[in-house]
Amino acid sequence: MAVHPAEQGSAPTLVVAPEARSPALERDWQDLATRTGAPPFVTPGWFFAWHDACAPSARTLLLTAREDGQLLGLLPLLRRGRRLSGPGVGPWYAPVAGTASITRALLGAAVRLRARRLDLHGLDVGTAEALVLEAALAGSAVSAEVTERSPVLDVTVPWEAVQARLSASSRKHLRQRRRRLEAQGTVTVEHLEGRPAAGALLSDGAALEARSWKGQYGAALTSRPELLRFYADAAGWAADAGLLHVFLLRVTGRAVAYGLFIESSGTVYALRSAFDPELSAYDPGVLLRQEVVRALVADPRVALLDHCGNDDPHKRTWADGVRDRHRVQVFGGPTGPAERAAAAVVARGAALARDTLPRGAVLRLLSLRHRATRRTVVVPRAGTTTPGGPT
Repeated sequence: MAVHPAEQGSAPTLVVAPEARSPALERDWQDLATRTGAPPFVTPGWFFAWHDACAPSARTLLLTAREDGQLLGLLPLLRRGRRLSGPGVGPWYAPVAGTASITRALLGAAVRLRARRLDLHGLDVGTAEALVLEAALAGSAVSAEVTERSPVLDVTVPWEAVQARLSASSRKHLRQRRRRLEAQGTVTVEHLEGRPAAGALLSDGAALEARSWKGQYGAALTSRPELLRFYADAAGWAADAGLLHVFLLRVTGRAVAYGLFIESSGTVYALRSAFDPELSAYDPGVLLRQEVVRALVADPRVALLDHCGNDDPHKRTWADGVRDRHRVQVFGGPTGPAERAAAAVVARGAALARDTLPRGAVLRLLSLRHRATRRTVVVPRAGTTTPGGPT
């Protein structure tokens, strides 16, 4: 347990400690996620759907931050032996917290658990930098890297402005593919929400994935029972929460492309998609994404489309920027007197960097050193330990 004095005065104090899973904690956790606009991938519905389906043997570690008993922050982790990680699926991950100070308190508590490796994926630049600095302050070895650049699109502008971003050749290509597809039959677009969307995911979506390259390479929903169970459970949760959207492109009633999306706090996340390979010459997946963008531009609730995944060309067509996703690993290990002395210097430098350097500067410096040495960037680890770490 970690106790952090309040910024003003001696009380109240912020108490950071692990808590067991319970219905009451899950309710408080979801309420906090809603209030703070946290990504849906760090909510209890998503986290436990993945844990129960894909990692039931892993132990959950829920680090909470409370002040006078009120839940102000939570960091959901999984523990396998002496390794700590976040959930194994979902584009974005971060502590559920309303302020930067609570985020740092949770990340610092995770570092001080002294896991052999703390491995967190899907971090935005602010969360990644906070974790790197907390690791430096603790004197832990750390590495950081950008793992994906997710294309994003501002959908608060008029549809004409979105189209104007496309090159003349791209607009011509889309028109030609649409006309050729319409020659095969009546083309319609279906937008489903709630439970109907969940049903479409498990029927039309699953069938399209099985026929696509995903089925060939074992990445389709039906390729692994645990994957199908996870998406069935997660889709049910998202449907009941009013977050789930499925778009279908049909030709004379036959589904030829689909997309799975989750909407939360004004952002729509594109999670899965597939198209019928027999109609690949007509680019049905690209045509469907065009209709998705058109629908989101017309929806006043939505401000941003996050295509998720890598910066692929077909996503870049409907994007005006990227969001870097980081992976940060914090390593434990034995220390000696020299390392402890060096750690004191590093900790002072980390505190100075946190207070004076612009956002992202620490990660850029770390990345440059990582590329120059082609190995993990190691910050000497302090000799202090915290009881109750992973075993």
